[in-house]
Amino acid sequence: MEILSRLLQAMRDNNATDLLLNSRSAPFLRVDGRLKPLEMKPLSAAQLERMLPLMMSEEQLAAFRRNPEANLAVSAPGIGRFRINAYRQRGEVALAIRAIPTTVPTFQELGLPEGLSQVSMLRRGLVVIAGPAGAGKTTTLASLIAYRADHDTAHIITVEDPIEYEIPTTRSVVSQREVGKDTLSYENALTNALRQSPDVLAIGEARHVTALEHALEFADTGHLCLTTIHANTTTQTFERMINLFGEEEREQVLLCMAHNVKAILFQNLLPSESGGRVLAWELLMMTPRLQELVRKGAFWELYEAARKSPSGGLQTFDDTLYTLYGEGLISEETALEHAHSDNDLRLRMKLSSTGPQQAPPRQAM
Repeated sequence: MEILSRLLQAMRDNNATDLLLNSRSAPFLRVDGRLKPLEMKPLSAAQLERMLPLMMSEEQLAAFRRNPEANLAVSAPGIGRFRINAYRQRGEVALAIRAIPTTVPTFQELGLPEGLSQVSMLRRGLVVIAGPAGAGKTTTLASLIAYRADHDTAHIITVEDPIEYEIPTTRSVVSQREVGKDTLSYENALTNALRQSPDVLAIGEARHVTALEHALEFADTGHLCLTTIHANTTTQTFERMINLFGEEEREQVLLCMAHNVKAILFQNLLPSESGGRVLAWELLMMTPRLQELVRKGAFWELYEAARKSPSGGLQTFDDTLYTLYGEGLISEETALEHAHSDNDLRLRMKLSSTGPQQAPPRQAM
């Protein structure tokens, strides 16, 4: 359908991250984190319904008829690749479409720490990428996988819903499995993963207890597992993980988390001074002291303990905000709004002898 191609092209022309379609309002683009309407009439319910066969296979379409929730990724020739969530509201089809970069960005392009290269090369353990919705977690996960694939000879299995980035296979074997297409469910794929001779397992998102159980089991059996989770802070990541389990399992799960979690990367996308958004991050590397706190469930003590650690187990979010402000990438207002301790960051800015400097280019997000 020509209208769909024109809408996807409008996303690219406006550097939009998202396109929202339903029959009750004009199409909206999300640009630099903010919604703006396109100057056109709302699409009709019939137009939206006719878009589904253009995006979905017969099997996907039949599944959507039974259960009106669908996640898929499509490629539009000459335009790009997009992740699509199809659903119904008031009985009518609605679509949320997200643009996916055609190539996997590097750590440097994303503005991520160089230390992630060491994290991606770990032989065992669980690495969690945390952040709110729309914070670029999937992109960071893909970057970690691509780095490992390019620098090691390993069998990397991914379980995704849907597959967003196509990981190039250079030195490694990469098996990308899409829920609903290559496997019936996350549970089916994860149950069989250990029988497929893997070295690394990447789980698109640990939304449910089953996915997290398998992630911890995979790490516990001597493999590296990478996943993402929705959380608003580094310490909340542990709380979200443990709260997926019942109280009767708490002690055993805490012990397993303490033993297996190796790193947590928290990230968020913030409005940039030059337009677009820029990535801010915090990297927590586990130490024996932090493992002991996790075993006790004392998550509220992690931040301060990591800051005092002589081994430097934490690169803080406020450190990144200070750097981004110093490079002129974000405003003082943005930095203070998102700071862990706005008073400490304000004082640090005030005492700084250098103002904002020109920053090196980063991948637009």
